[in-house]
Amino acid sequence: MTRRILSIDGGGILGLIPAVILADIEARAGRPAAELFDLVAGTSTGGIIACAVAAGIPARDVVALYRERGSEIFSRSLGHRLATGFGLWGPQYGAGGVEAALAAVFGDRRLSGCGVGLLIPAYDIEARTPHLFKSHKAQDYAWRDYYLRDVCRATSAAPTYFPPARITSLAGDTATFVDGGLYANNPAACALARAAKAGSLEDVILVSLGTGQIERPYLYDVARRWGLAAWVRPLLDCMFDGQADTAAHQCKALLGDRMVRIQPALPGERAMDDASPKALQTLSAIARGVIADQDALFDKICEMTLPKAA
Repeated sequence: MTRRILSIDGGGILGLIPAVILADIEARAGRPAAELFDLVAGTSTGGIIACAVAAGIPARDVVALYRERGSEIFSRSLGHRLATGFGLWGPQYGAGGVEAALAAVFGDRRLSGCGVGLLIPAYDIEARTPHLFKSHKAQDYAWRDYYLRDVCRATSAAPTYFPPARITSLAGDTATFVDGGLYANNPAACALARAAKAGSLEDVILVSLGTGQIERPYLYDVARRWGLAAWVRPLLDCMFDGQADTAAHQCKALLGDRMVRIQPALPGERAMDDASPKALQTLSAIARGVIADQDALFDKICEMTLPKAA
């Protein structure tokens, strides 16, 4: 029996790209993604999409989340800007906007209630260890079970952008998390390791959705003058991109043509926190362009993932 994995990268508002792509896959297949995959993994913004899939929420609703509430998530008052020194000694954004949006989408849905396997990376800054939220563990242990809105908050707490997420399990245990992109911005390798524990990889297929590749280089003549402050954002970008590309390479080496990676090139500079109407329109256009250019590939994905008749 074929085991089907969906993996979605992190990338802030750039998550609109894989959300639109996944909505197209659902429309082609005529089924929700939860019926197309056995295991769904996602980090940061990809974690929000993955949680929605596992909870049975249509991808089109996630698209609406980005379009309708993106500006609320990435908003900051003048008072917040002044209090944080315009991001110099505090996070760029408060947690209120993103927490309200997540509560509206997920309500009181729990990790243990997911209808498909779910794997979400985050990093526990107090224990100083990577953490994987796993639906199958949550079903067995209350201390591993969380509200999905809190899982999403934890995996998407990007350093310098949002404050760390202080969340409590349904057993009452509290922990502090930041963005899982610190070690698994592309969680495909984590998902593949999970599949390997269950048996051979020979029956595994993997669909990996990226949030776009920024191709603008950091030039030597500029970077050689950078100090601590100037390196912060480029360092995050390089870390996220480097891990994502490495994980994709590893999975491709293991699975060959049973792994499909969709990672569009991004024209120009695309900030992960730019939720302006023009930016959202551009991201939607990028996603539609990928769908149009790779129409046959999307049909193949549906063929690979649709359950076979008994």
